[in-house]
Amino acid sequence: MQVAIVRDLLHSRVAKSNIWGLTKLGAEVCVSGPPTLLLPGIEKFGVQVHYDVREAVNQADVILTTRMRMEAQDKTFLPSLDEYKRFFRIDHNLLRYAKEDAIVMHPGPIQRGIEISDGVIDSPQCIINDQIANSVAVRMAMFYILSQMGGALA
Repeated sequence: MQVAIVRDLLHSRVAKSNIWGLTKLGAEVCVSGPPTLLLPGIEKFGVQVHYDVREAVNQADVILTTRMRMEAQDKTFLPSLDEYKRFFRIDHNLLRYAKEDAIVMHPGPIQRGIEISDGVIDSPQCIINDQIANSVAVRMAMFYILSQMGGALA
């Protein structure tokens, strides 16, 4: 499975934990984002780094986008929000590079039109609502399993 994680990797806990977990499970992970928003030395985590988002999503099964953090909108991280949208927004034009049945994920909340176009958000490829709805059940199951382990973690 090929997963593309795109945009703000510097401020994203979601991106970091997914990179760790996905690579451990054997997924091929590509990352892309503005150079100012990529983690220094991220390639050491076993991911391919692409500065052109089209290369990162090329033949991807899953495109996982990150939230645009308010601190990243500071001028030191991005030249402009318009440039960010032009190069890194997930839209139907970008999805042409991914596999035809690729899914789009995002941790929410989404900034419509900035991070993902309305057309993609409202498409069947976008599973964000399912992802958010299932996240509570997944966390509850993890906490239950950990609580059953009792002192085994100590």
